[in-house]
This record gives sequence, structure tokens and C-alpha cells, in this order.
Amino acid sequence: MDVPEWIRKHRERMELGLRAAWSIGMSILFFTHYF
Repeated sequence: MDVPEWIRKHRERMELGLRAAWSIGMSILFFTHYF
């Protein structure tokens, strides 16, 4: 099954966004917990 190019790009961008949101959320949790 061949996945279209734009879907593949969109998926990669979504994964990058999720990873960025995860790290930002973890740092916010860390700072609010300790300060």
C-alpha cells in the first residue's frame, strides 16, 4: 500500500510537534513543581 507524500510529511510534522509539546510540558511540570 503506497502512502501519499503529503500524508507522510504531515505525519512526520505531527510526530515532531508531539515530541516538542511533550518536552515543553515536562519542563513546565518540572518548573512548577520545584519553584
